Amino acid sequence: MITHSPLTAPYDIQHQADLIIQEFLQHAASQNPPPVDWTFIKKSASPRRQDAGSRQSIRVAERNGTVHLSICSDDLLGITVGALQGWLELEIVHAMVEADTNLYQFNFQNHILPLMPLSGSALYFIRELVDHLSRALKRLETTKILAGMDRGLPQVYYYFYTINPTAEDRKLYKKFMPHNWTRASHLCGKLVDYIALSYLTDQGIGFSHSLLPDWQKQYGFTEKDQAFMEDMVFVAGHYQDREFSFRLVEMFKILKETLLIAGNDDTAASNSGLIM
Repeated sequence: MITHSPLTAPYDIQHQADLIIQEFLQHAASQNPPPVDWTFIKKSASPRRQDAGSRQSIRVAERNGTVHLSICSDDLLGITVGALQGWLELEIVHAMVEADTNLYQFNFQNHILPLMPLSGSALYFIRELVDHLSRALKRLETTKILAGMDRGLPQVYYYFYTINPTAEDRKLYKKFMPHNWTRASHLCGKLVDYIALSYLTDQGIGFSHSLLPDWQKQYGFTEKDQAFMEDMVFVAGHYQDREFSFRLVEMFKILKETLLIAGNDDTAASNSGLIM
């Protein structure tokens, strides 16, 4: 049973995390989850930020087939049991998705580069954009798996907890407005959460139907940029029966036509040796 009371002591967070992980691994036994171990640390290595979603409160590493979770109890003070459950389950299943290299694979050289021949610093920039798109698709698949396991509601609580854009986030977005390439990186980074929240909304899970408009309001994207986000969500869902690389390429095509070709005003673009 999900409770809404905030956890205000490190011991409570540790106790609930133990219960959540153990119960989830038992529940997910038919999914063949990898071995998971976890430790608790008092302080995170990075400075604490006000945006909960950007804090490194739960770090994940994979070594020799085992998923290792490092959980910072101090950073998580005030989180609800539901949000903690959603976060931990998200990290475990995401590790399962990442480990499936046969299903979730693509070749940048063969699949992306022919669509946009380039060189110089833009090569690394485009790789970063594609990495954002890849992470968004894997987040979508992770969310689908969790929803199929009747674990969708904790995901809604997780996003409710992490939707908290800082003033700096909004300031950066306004700063990026004249620069399409830079703004593309910003939008694709936000797509990782947005695509999952959109899926939860489409499935009618919990209060996600009110949470998605709240996300849109708080981040304050322009009508054009919001339409871009919706187009990306549509393509990811429309081709859900196609292979991962196909979906990734189709999303990149939208990104290219919407922001990259029209936005050769960035330093990365002007120095790229881009061939149109």
